[in-house]
Amino acid sequence: MASTTPSYDVPALRAREFPALADAIFLNAASFTPLPRRTLAAVDDFNDRRVHVRRFGDTDIPDAHARARAAAARLLGADPDEIALGPNTQIGLNLAAGFVFQQLMTPRATAGRRRIVVSHGEFPANVYPWLALERAGAIVELVRTDELGRPREEALLEALEQPDVAVLALSAVQFATGFRADLERFGQVTRERGILFVVDAIQMTGVVPLDVPAAGIDILSSGGQKWLCGPWGSGFTYVRRELIPRFEPLFPGWLSFTGSVDFSRLLDYGRELLPDARRYEMATVPAQDAIGMAVSVELMLELGIDAIWRQIQAVQQPLLDWMARRDDVVLVSDVADLHRSGIVCFRPPRVEDVHRRLHDAGVFGSLREGAIRLSPHFYNTVAEMERVVELLEETLAA
Repeated sequence: MASTTPSYDVPALRAREFPALADAIFLNAASFTPLPRRTLAAVDDFNDRRVHVRRFGDTDIPDAHARARAAAARLLGADPDEIALGPNTQIGLNLAAGFVFQQLMTPRATAGRRRIVVSHGEFPANVYPWLALERAGAIVELVRTDELGRPREEALLEALEQPDVAVLALSAVQFATGFRADLERFGQVTRERGILFVVDAIQMTGVVPLDVPAAGIDILSSGGQKWLCGPWGSGFTYVRRELIPRFEPLFPGWLSFTGSVDFSRLLDYGRELLPDARRYEMATVPAQDAIGMAVSVELMLELGIDAIWRQIQAVQQPLLDWMARRDDVVLVSDVADLHRSGIVCFRPPRVEDVHRRLHDAGVFGSLREGAIRLSPHFYNTVAEMERVVELLEETLAA
């Protein structure tokens, strides 16, 4: 197991960026995160310059967008021209489904690949866009999970052996179990078989180091409001460069075209799409949200995703040690190195009552699919989780 010693000063980080966390034990990054102080300041400054219009320049909006694309690209090991900004994860997944829809509508697709493989237990955002394609003749295969609700990777790989598979849609980390997929393994198989590999990465970006090209991912989508500590309404989609010329947006925005680059000649109505992933951005992306996400991601890159991951594992450890001592608590998450994530899900006796008591004591997590979900982040401390363990002991002893 990798070292669990962080390489940044957690108390100093909390004091500088998250002072309000002194009032609660916030372990709910899988739902949302508080904004760092620097992010709030950047968003406020952007909006203040909009109010005082003499301070607001013509390049402020495109500069904010470019900064956000660059930050997202660094996070993924990608290039900025492979990043399209959007308001959430769902936009990117629907973008991918739109590509597949257009392929299904071509005459040669009738006898070709129409199967979309998805693991059961996926968050609905990565299910409904694919189910909608059944109206266009797609076959959506939901592969059964194990008894704890975790994906069965061998069963998914077996499903990919079918000759009519067009897409594998998979979460990098499952929302209700915290199971982290072996992305590189799936990426290798899908690349060898010409299968489009689409990844919902909202529960992984900013937690576990991720090299998208090395993982063989074709399309990846993530929102910024969870582990990336960005505003609601921020997010991005990665599209592998080689695919961009092939995939046109089903619903292009007016800024998707080269004819809109020069705002003084918008009525030329050029028909040529932009050559990079900006062609997938739906008109004006909220610039204040983009700058907020950029600043938060830059903070995390400054700390180092490796260091963040070590800190998260260290914070999780008291909870894992406590569960190992008890035979009445079911650990839903797979915490082996390959499948461990920032999420720990577990089922104690009287799970709803325990969750309520934790909340009443100022511990903020979530209840998902019959399990308590705790998701600490880079601002949490081992002492906080030790306090959670004390509260769990007291609650179960009552």
